[in-house]
Amino acid sequence: MSGLKKKMYLTIACFLVIWPLLQHGLVCVYGINPWRFFGWAMYAVPSPTLRISHQFSTVETPRQVKETARYKRTLKRFSQQRAHWGDLETPQQLADVLFELVPEGRELRITISSVFLEPKTAMLQERAQTYTFSRLSD
Repeated sequence: MSGLKKKMYLTIACFLVIWPLLQHGLVCVYGINPWRFFGWAMYAVPSPTLRISHQFSTVETPRQVKETARYKRTLKRFSQQRAHWGDLETPQQLADVLFELVPEGRELRITISSVFLEPKTAMLQERAQTYTFSRLSD
């Protein structure tokens, strides 16, 4: 076997040994989708699911937002990106669209719930994260 072939095989072998460890770290720290990025964790965890809710605090009482086509597109895009990138994808664009739909809203809370496999107990757990956005003064 030539020296170049040996180096190629060694490089591939190192990648196959090191990448699963790095990908596992990304999944644990940032919550990225274990089914992505050539990860092997996909064989041991369920596909991630998200539940997204939002609530405005206005001068009056909290109210629901009329779901326009733009809102639905933004929500779908955010859900896909969040499922793929985990905590690295924040709901800023979703908040911008919601502030446009509710001009009187001053504070917005977006809660994202996701189900993940807890490594220590091997049980499914739900994790909720709440993001708070405030409208900038006009």
